Amino acid sequence: MMVCWIWIGICAGGLIIHAANPYPEAKPAESGETAREDTSPPEAQLKENPAWQLFSLGIGVLCLHGVAFIAIASLLRQSQTTWRSAFGFDQPGLTGALKLAAQVAAAAVPVGMLIVIACGLLMQSAGMEPETQQTVQMVQEERSTFNLAALGVIAIIIAPVVEELLFRGIFYPTIKQQGHPTLAVIGVSLLFALSHANIMTFVPLTLLSIALIWLYEQTNNLLAPITTHALFNAANFLMIISGALPT
Repeated sequence: MMVCWIWIGICAGGLIIHAANPYPEAKPAESGETAREDTSPPEAQLKENPAWQLFSLGIGVLCLHGVAFIAIASLLRQSQTTWRSAFGFDQPGLTGALKLAAQVAAAAVPVGMLIVIACGLLMQSAGMEPETQQTVQMVQEERSTFNLAALGVIAIIIAPVVEELLFRGIFYPTIKQQGHPTLAVIGVSLLFALSHANIMTFVPLTLLSIALIWLYEQTNNLLAPITTHALFNAANFLMIISGALPT
């Protein structure tokens, strides 16, 4: 039931994001000039407005990640389980778990980049136009230091914590405990990749999810995949703002 409420919250979040983004009004014509109608589609107008994009992302984080976090907290309260015991935060060997997490991240970044490049080339050969993730486009186009810092906090801290709690901490063990370990790995990984809504990154994110599940199984501590996820996002964020990430 709690999983259903999480998905209801995610769908509601999408509707709120849409409602929170009225189309930018057309600028009035200057004196002596003939007013020209902007024939570009509303979606293109909105895409060119960084302020509305950042506002949308903020609303999305509150709706999607916020709902997930509250639902997880409610689930733990109902089961009378602490965060430490539910997600292995009290497991011994934290240093070793974090070391392994760093090693997985160090391997995932270059491998993921190569797979993204390969997927982009395959899409081009099939006559499809590769499209960069919306959040990546926002970071590439952003010039405000404050907005970049906000995007960095979302990508490096908020997203890894909430997504790992949800996908590896809740969905994966729930399906696995029903007697379907293989379905848990594949299903959760596909769902994780789909949640990012980008064809070019679908394969590398699916493989990243499988690696994060393996890491969780090896350490029994969700801090390990959270750390890997955060380092992975941090490395990509730095490459984006430095212009080193291929697009």
